Amino acid sequence: MKNTLQPTFLKIGPLKLVFFGGKGGVGKSTCATACALKLAMEYPHEQFLLISTDPAHSLKNILSDVALPKNLDVRELDAKQSLHDFKILHDAALKEIAERGTFLDKTDIQGLMDSALPGMDELAAYFDIAKWLKDDHYARILIDTAPTGHTLRLLNMPELIRRWLIALDTLLAKNRYIRAHFAKNKQLDHLDVFLLDMNDALNTVSTLLQDENRCHFVLVTLAQEMIVEESIDLANALHKQKIVLSDLVINQLVPASDCQICTGKFQASCRLDVKY
Repeated sequence: MKNTLQPTFLKIGPLKLVFFGGKGGVGKSTCATACALKLAMEYPHEQFLLISTDPAHSLKNILSDVALPKNLDVRELDAKQSLHDFKILHDAALKEIAERGTFLDKTDIQGLMDSALPGMDELAAYFDIAKWLKDDHYARILIDTAPTGHTLRLLNMPELIRRWLIALDTLLAKNRYIRAHFAKNKQLDHLDVFLLDMNDALNTVSTLLQDENRCHFVLVTLAQEMIVEESIDLANALHKQKIVLSDLVINQLVPASDCQICTGKFQASCRLDVKY
């Protein structure tokens, strides 16, 4: 008899992006890894990607003794490296935008480019994920997220990037007006195309994040009051961002047994009374 209670994230279908999130130490990495392995083994003709966005990566440790299926790729995102690569790839375009839209000299512009702006690490990682989604090589991308604070910053990226792109477009506006008014040239140049491509990547992910059929968030928690309270805060934040909280995994639940240690944990979990 087929198990109809199997969660959607363990089935193949339109679901494209799955986040596993929650407080640190609740078992997010274990759940994400188990899900990725199950999907890869049950659907050998599909490609899957397992990503960790947690600065304290553990995926490779978990999988150190596992022979990975050929249809499963595993990546541990290094936010600093992503930012470095992002700057190298777009350095010339960003500098040219700054030169057109400000009175800064090249030394000042270089200093601005080298500065660590708040949120830039998450921004670069966000664009990595956007690229994999746009390439459409994977049937599903599973993300083992960082603890709650980092995860919320990553999910808040669309709004930050939107403001960032508006600022860059404003820098180009004067030059665009002069070109159109005096040179009668209203064609898009390479910098306009650069910003449009960035905006396209933004829309690809931000639209997907709010698509209940293609993006789910699996909240992993423990039956401990403090952890449940933080999980509720995360659930409320996801609701405000219209991101579907599809499943709740309560990890490390202990059934009733004759074991004294297990009985103590079981009784503690039974005493948990948190109203949501």
